[in-house]
Amino acid sequence: MLYAIAPDLIAGLNYAFHPAELDYLIPAMATLPVVGGWFGQGRAPNQETLLEVRPDIMLVWKWKTSAMNEKIEQVADRLKLPLVYICIDRLEDWGRAWHSWAVCSSKKIGPINCRPMPTEP
Repeated sequence: MLYAIAPDLIAGLNYAFHPAELDYLIPAMATLPVVGGWFGQGRAPNQETLLEVRPDIMLVWKWKTSAMNEKIEQVADRLKLPLVYICIDRLEDWGRAWHSWAVCSSKKIGPINCRPMPTEP
């Protein structure tokens, strides 16, 4: 999502790109640090790398289960990193996700206000 409109704002990656994928990305993507993923076999973010990268915000996919969200929130809180959830599970979610990201990235509201996603109607 962020790569589509502002790839220069990406500070780190969940995983390294496969060499064949790099042909389709701007060269700067190959030089970004790999912070790590959150879930799956052996997945855990490297907290030292997160501290080195020191992102303005952590843009995170909103998981349906609170246990997954809690794990991410614990790391963000411990490292004092602002956390912004996006939910793009359905086509109708995309407009709200773009708006939420735009508002948070422009710093019109603080990270505490960015954290909760609006509830489903």
